[in-house]
Amino acid sequence: MTTKIDVKTTGKWLERLRRATAAGSEPVDLEQLADYAIWLAADFPQSVFTAESAKHIAEQSQFFPKWAILKAALTDWQAEHSATPRIACEPSESLQMRIEELQDGSAYFRRAESEHEAAKSDWSDASKVRASVENVQANATPAMRLLLGRMLANLVSRHAPENLGHVPPGWHSTESTP
Repeated sequence: MTTKIDVKTTGKWLERLRRATAAGSEPVDLEQLADYAIWLAADFPQSVFTAESAKHIAEQSQFFPKWAILKAALTDWQAEHSATPRIACEPSESLQMRIEELQDGSAYFRRAESEHEAAKSDWSDASKVRASVENVQANATPAMRLLLGRMLANLVSRHAPENLGHVPPGWHSTESTP
């Protein structure tokens, strides 16, 4: 995705190039520079737009270059001065398996199942249920206490009904509001 900063940097680089080359028979207008800036910012990383690359292209061009010539020259510059090596190998078998796992969603379903089992284990622990009740009673405002208490009672009844006795009866969903 091209950002305003990328386009601005690219535009400054084009201005530098325009000043370094003769105008030729066709003047270089701002609209043309704006189009080139957007296109170049989308096609090249910002690391390509240096004073050295502008000088190199200006030395090759008697006039401000047309789009195809400019893009080809900048592509050549990038290839000659690339500090980042290109990856020319296939992903390992384990990485390919991980990619496929993420794409088919099986990793998500395994994680959701694991989290569900952990939650069920938490609700089955009577000391954790009592601690949750105490936390709601001590820290929630009266209005939130009833809401959070009902949510707590609902979760306990769903995941570990044997621990529902640790939740105040007024929070149980089957009873009326006090």
